[in-house]
Parts: sequence; structure tokens; C-alpha cells
Amino acid sequence: LHEANAKARFALIRRYLGEAPASVLDVGCANGHFLAAAREQGASVHGVDLSPWARAEAARAYQLDVAASLPELVTGQPGAFAAVTFFQSLEHMPRPDEALAAARACIHPRGILVSETWDSESAIARLQGKSWQQRNPPTVIHVMSRRSLVRLLDRCGFERVEIERTAMLVSVGLVLHILADKLVWLRGPIEWLKRVRWLARLRLRYRMGDLITLVARPRAGG
Repeated sequence: LHEANAKARFALIRRYLGEAPASVLDVGCANGHFLAAAREQGASVHGVDLSPWARAEAARAYQLDVAASLPELVTGQPGAFAAVTFFQSLEHMPRPDEALAAARACIHPRGILVSETWDSESAIARLQGKSWQQRNPPTVIHVMSRRSLVRLLDRCGFERVEIERTAMLVSVGLVLHILADKLVWLRGPIEWLKRVRWLARLRLRYRMGDLITLVARPRAGG
């Protein structure tokens, strides 16, 4: 599932750049699925992740050398990357503005920044209120919306190119895990369903309207 989603993300980047980017930086790259997909298409890839476990997994599974911090990787590399990506990572960062400023400093003038995140102003988020699955402290620090993300990028020297609603593949097991956490009164039956392996492994295309991808470019003159 991760590899299929990674290929779809890379296809989106190619759609905006018109060709495979020469160099890609993925911030919050986790186990490196997206970077592996980009490398298969000929890109030079670089990743950052805070988790020692994720960095070790990226090295083990894909032979990727992932940095532990963004400044460590991008210092002294102005304009080095054709695409800088934040796939569901900005909302977990204490200072997303600092991360975006660092990205702005190392992105090519004709490059793109891609942020995939969750829209708190979407219909399903408003309907579910406090039960919305992205209201999940302490791991989710910032609950963002389309408008707040655009404002944040504007402050950090980017101009919006496009925002689109995003679909992704998820397992039934993941959906059941989220439901068990939110629907406490149904946790028993849901946990039983999670143990049905063939059911938990089924794929679903998640398209509820609350997952969005914003593509931006560095604003001329900063």
C-alpha cells in the first residue's frame, strides 16, 4: 500500500514539473517508500526523519541514507532540489514555519513544494467534530486547513499553484484501528474484526474529502 501510494505521489510531481525531477527531498520520509519510488524513476533522492527506527528501516529496506534533521541536510545547498515534499508531516512538527523556511532556502527557483495534509474545514471534519481522526494529540500538533496552510506558505515565501483533494489506498485494518480508538463502545466487535486477517488486509480507496495536496512554488524575490 505504501509503495502504491508513493508511486501516485511521484506521478503528481511529474505532472507539475513536466518531467522527472533531477533531485527530490522528502521531509518526514518515514521508511523511505516515496524516496524509493522516486529513485526508480531516476531522481536523486534525499530524506529527513526524526525517528531513528524509521531511518534504520529506510537503510535496511531501500539502502537510503536518511538525515536526522533538516538543517543538517540542507545547509549550504541553495537551489539544490527540484521538489521538496511534506507528506503528512507538517502537522507533526512543532515549528512547521521553520521547516518551510529551510525548504524555501534549498529549493530550485523553478522547483515545487508539495504538502499533503488534512483539511480541518472539510465537510467530514466539521461533521465529526472532536471525533475527527486527525484531532489526535499529542502526535498531531497542528490541525490545519486549506486557508491556514496557504497563509503559512505565503509567510514562508511560497505562492500557491494548486490545491486538490487527494485519494490514497488504505487497509481495512487501519480503518478498523481508527474506529476502535474513536468508537469506544464498539471496541470489542471491532477488535474481533481486526483479527480476521483476510478482512484486515483488504484495500480501500480513501477519498473522504479531508485529505488535500497543495503544490506551491518559491515566490520570486522571496
